[in-house]
Amino acid sequence: MKLRPVLESTICSADKRDWRPSSFQAFVMEIDSIVSHGQKVDHLLLFKGHSDSRWLLDSTFVRYVKKYVLGISPMSRFRVDYRHSAEYQRLIGGLLLYKFETQTSPRAELFRLAQETGVDPWFEWMKRIQQYPEEDIGSLHGSFLPIPMKLAA
Repeated sequence: MKLRPVLESTICSADKRDWRPSSFQAFVMEIDSIVSHGQKVDHLLLFKGHSDSRWLLDSTFVRYVKKYVLGISPMSRFRVDYRHSAEYQRLIGGLLLYKFETQTSPRAELFRLAQETGVDPWFEWMKRIQQYPEEDIGSLHGSFLPIPMKLAA
């Protein structure tokens, strides 16, 4: 079952993936509904958003690939059949593996911290460059991670 907006005033894209609530109060009601559904099915929810509604919810990494590898606007949408194609998935997956196996890796201090505390150094590095892509030293910037937030019940 796909989750749908609870309010008729919430505008949805044709594929129902993008929602635009009519007001802040409507936004809060939609979020409450999503959180409630996530709790019922015992799922961890990750929220991603931007302050500019023209932006897509692509990761920093995907926006960089669109602009500098594919030569298209980071604001452009892929056709659904291409976005779900094996070719696109191989392209993005291959570039991501190249980046994190060849171009960049966590610093030694993160590996030390991993031994002391059990944190995942790769996850911590990806999280850092997702939020601060200017610190990324490779030619492919950003990561694919949304940053998890725990919402108060």
